[in-house]
Amino acid sequence: MGEVRRWKALRRPLRRGRLQRDPQRGAPRQRLGHGPRAVRACTRSHRAAPVQRPFLQHCVAAGRGGRRHAEDHTDGYDFFPPGEKVLEAQHRPGRLAVWLQGRPDDVAEVPVEADYGTLRVRPWNWATDMPVEFNVTAGDCGASDLFKCKDGSGFIGGCVPGQRRCSGEEDCGDGSDEEGCDAHTVALPPNASVTVRVQFARLHRYVELHLCGARNCSTLMLHGERPDGTLAYEATASCNRLGRDCTNILEAHISGPHNFVFGEVVLEAQHRPGRLAVWPQGRPEDAAEVPVEADYGTLRVRPYVWSADMPVQFTGIRPPRLLPEDVDGALALSVEAAVDAGGVGLLFEERGEFGISSLLFSGTLL
Repeated sequence: MGEVRRWKALRRPLRRGRLQRDPQRGAPRQRLGHGPRAVRACTRSHRAAPVQRPFLQHCVAAGRGGRRHAEDHTDGYDFFPPGEKVLEAQHRPGRLAVWLQGRPDDVAEVPVEADYGTLRVRPWNWATDMPVEFNVTAGDCGASDLFKCKDGSGFIGGCVPGQRRCSGEEDCGDGSDEEGCDAHTVALPPNASVTVRVQFARLHRYVELHLCGARNCSTLMLHGERPDGTLAYEATASCNRLGRDCTNILEAHISGPHNFVFGEVVLEAQHRPGRLAVWPQGRPEDAAEVPVEADYGTLRVRPYVWSADMPVQFTGIRPPRLLPEDVDGALALSVEAAVDAGGVGLLFEERGEFGISSLLFSGTLL
């Protein structure tokens, strides 16, 4: 997904008496992502008056024969004038987008299924042929699991495998595969926790969470969620600063059926003493864990196959809660910070031989 195709379609006037009907077979096709089936969106242009710019009018249909009608935006006087027409097409997460070249703000969209990946272009009235030319843009590798190097220097048709993006080694000649590697990071000190919302798509394959220090990381690679709500995952340690080239594979719990539903996946992550814990929201008893070093404190979230971005949002960051172990006859200090619209509160507890004494301070943040 995220790939953009450009094609040129030449509309010719119909010639009476030359009917060459071919029911979709032989229509120009182009791979767009992956999957055996395609969905069609019929597009036309509309010119309300000679002084106004054209914009796309479209009818949208999903399913065989268009029986599941979704939208109709074909009102008014609309047509494509004879001659060359250049369109852009992009397989976005969960939808196909089409627009006139240079006008991405006037986009026509149609929902698509997860396994759709073949683009077909044909005339509505196939009485005569309509020549179609597909031109691959610089951001397209012809496969959804490849990342395009900016200078086209990748070893697979100018591209590199998406899982090699942000590996710590430059696979593109210009180093573009090592750019933006810290796009989805947040500080996660010991005892802090955070809610992680990711927009997961099929091409991402898995979701990775790294807890890192200055030079190394520990990683949890989440393969999916099982029917009982538990996570299928791999835990690795002693990885480089970008969570790759790990030398210590600790656990692999990936047996049985598992997957993430395409769309939003909500996870909870907590930096526990000596380990990172991750679980599906609402299921803390089903946490996946991996050991971490004392200096680790930055959480990174990325897709396993990083050919297209996976939007990530960090919400509900909870500050550390410090609860030292009791020492008989000594002072133990507990500090809780609850930040809200009004200010901050600090609770001090003195634990000693004769019980607990508490002192609460509250005030406004300056």
